[in-house]
Formats: sequence, structure tokens, C-alpha cells
Amino acid sequence: MTPRRLRAGLALVATLTLLGASTTVVAAAAPGNDDIATPTSIPGIPFDDSLSTVEATSASLDPDLCVTNGHTVWYEYASPATEILLFDTFGSDFDTVVHVGTPAIGGGIDVIACVDDSGGTLQSAVAFTAEAGVTYLVAVGSFADAAGGNLSVHLDVAPPPIELEASIDQVGAFDRYGVATIHGTVTCSAPAAWAEVNVSLAQRVGRSTIRGYTWLGLEGCGPTPTPWSSEIWSPDGRYAGGRATVYVMVVACDFLGCVEGQFDASVQLKH
Repeated sequence: MTPRRLRAGLALVATLTLLGASTTVVAAAAPGNDDIATPTSIPGIPFDDSLSTVEATSASLDPDLCVTNGHTVWYEYASPATEILLFDTFGSDFDTVVHVGTPAIGGGIDVIACVDDSGGTLQSAVAFTAEAGVTYLVAVGSFADAAGGNLSVHLDVAPPPIELEASIDQVGAFDRYGVATIHGTVTCSAPAAWAEVNVSLAQRVGRSTIRGYTWLGLEGCGPTPTPWSSEIWSPDGRYAGGRATVYVMVVACDFLGCVEGQFDASVQLKH
């Protein structure tokens, strides 16, 4: 190339660079806690963190006990005390999966708890018992092959489990077909997303014992008593006026799991 052509070529490169015509592409970096070897250390609780996992990757050591993870990031917490903790991703804008465990011999994680969806959402909440002096790993990934997104995580002491109370009205009813109706209320110490009432009714009629069973679902349960009413029929015969025994089992569930309580009472059936 002649000196004139060389100078022309250099001038063209300079002009294209000034005009923004450079074709160099810089790839977006993955989060610093993208790999199990570089987890974000949680200094204490309560702990909150937010980051984008769009550029996070998956790896062979990622857990898949609940479901295969996509864009995975990692956290690490050395528990100073034995207590029940709650790790959640509420506030994230994508479908998350959380695995909690301890470092495995040879690498990876020995999973002790995992959750996909919690509380009717696509986010996750995992309660686990942390022992004093033990280091825990938390893998947060997108569901299967779903895209990552804006992740929000929280670690704190878990709330106490729901406590249940149930009342059973002392007076019930029966109709001419021998179908009984029993009423009562259910109370939960904390809001429950779902609850059900299982009712059994036994009555001695003549020489026979009439037994029946039914159940009903409730839209929810909370500190304000929720009324329930059940119609019960029995394949053994018809319920009649007089005393009967009611057995009630209540099941209530929140994002941490389900609890149940059993109650019984003697009721008077009237026409």
C-alpha cells in the first residue's frame, strides 16, 4: 500500500469511529453471585437484596430437587443461632425457584428444603431450621427455562405457625329427610390463604348409631371468626331430634405450609 492510500485508510477508520460506526460488542456481565463458588454473603438478619438475573447462568452444580433452575444466583449465610428462618423472593417480577441446603462434600449443595410457588404467586418462600454454627447455601433460579428478571430476596426469622380455634354451635337442626345442619366458626391467628372444615356427626337413634361426614372449603381464615355451616346425611339412616356428637377437623394453609386442629362438642338437634 502506498503512503497516500495508507493515510486515506487511517482517515476513514478515524471518521467511522467518530461517527459511532465501531462494531465492537461488549457482552453484559453476569451477577457477581452467579456461581456457587462466589455466593453473596449475608452478614445478618433481616437481610434484603435486589438485582437483575437476566444475565445469570445455570451450571452443573445447580440443584434440581424441586425443578430445574434457569438463571441462578447464590447466597450464603452462617447462622449464629438455632432458629427457624424464612427466605423469600416476594416482590420479584419473574417465576422463581428457591433451594436451601448446606455445602456438599465434593462441591454442590445438599438440599434440605425447596419451593417453587408460594402463597398463590410465582414467587417462593422457604422456611427452614438453621442450626448455630452451620453455613447455609441458597440457590435462587428462574423456573426451568424461564427468563430471569428483577429479583428481590429477603431473609428473616420466620413468623410463628398459625394457631387455630373453632366453635361449634350447641344447637343444630334436622329436616324431615333426616339431614342435619351444623354451624360454627373458625379463627386463625394469622391470615390463611386457604382453609377447610371436615365435620363428622354421630347420633344414637334407637339401637343404631347414625354416622355422617362432610367437608367444606373456606375462601380464607383470619383473626376475625369465619362462619361455616354444614349439611350432613348418613348412609346409616336419618338423624333425629336429640343429642349428637360433632367432631370437627380444621386445616388452614399459608405460604409456609398447613396446620390442623381437632375439636368436638355435644349438640342438640332440633326440627
